[in-house]
Amino acid sequence: MAAKSKPQVNVTAERDPTQVVEGLWWVGRGPWGMLPALTSVGDANIWLIRGEKFDVLVDVGGGPSLAPLEGRIRQAGGDPRRVREIWLTHSHYDHTCNAARWLAKYPRARCVMSATAAEFFRRRDLRLTGMAMFPGLKYQIPRRLSAVRTGNVLECPPYRFRAVELPGHTPDCVGFRGLIAGVDAMFTGDAIIGDQGAVRGSIGWLDGLWLSDVRVYQRTLQKVAGDPPGLILPGHGVPHYGPAAKRSLRNCVRRIGKLLAIPNLPSMMPLFPPDAEVADWKKK
Repeated sequence: MAAKSKPQVNVTAERDPTQVVEGLWWVGRGPWGMLPALTSVGDANIWLIRGEKFDVLVDVGGGPSLAPLEGRIRQAGGDPRRVREIWLTHSHYDHTCNAARWLAKYPRARCVMSATAAEFFRRRDLRLTGMAMFPGLKYQIPRRLSAVRTGNVLECPPYRFRAVELPGHTPDCVGFRGLIAGVDAMFTGDAIIGDQGAVRGSIGWLDGLWLSDVRVYQRTLQKVAGDPPGLILPGHGVPHYGPAAKRSLRNCVRRIGKLLAIPNLPSMMPLFPPDAEVADWKKK
């Protein structure tokens, strides 16, 4: 009996769209982490799942135009008109600002967000978008929204993913986990960014502006680390596969534990080396 061949997984940030595994492309990102930008400066990572009947975008960026993303989708062999769903990992502007614009241009598409995000939008409460940092800019709430909670199944045939709520960075973070090309993959947004260059265990920026909760975040990370996916697809930076995924998760858990040592933490500034913020705060 022939042994099963290992899936081909590419986690390299290339200058053109990257086929991470069969059926999954990395089609958008800004220059976060000094990676070569694919789309607009204000974009988080954007992923394209190419299904048999339709395609799905995971996050949609926050740049001023859809054109760069549409061009990258075509480069990956896709067609923007085939995108029927946008799965949003949380409300932050760099992940969602283009959602309303996309739905206006492609009226057959819809957005999927966590039930928490949908409730904030229903109340027209924009705190979770982070737009308070940019008071001169306007945010348009996407109209065709579907809400999910942990355990809800999302399909892009032949692929099936389950929603997993990942609160902490923001209350509305949600991941999407499923098999693609035989790989246990999880889109984690900013909840799990992981090892990026010299920085170990990168996590989403904590700030009271978007209601971060360090203790809730710790429980979220510990739970995922207890059952780690084989492939982590973060909201920023490079993906993590195999042992690197487990290592990144362990480092994220360590990092949040160190942050818990800081009393009354109002905001996490991106200091380097990554342990510097703990030492600096203890001096105060």
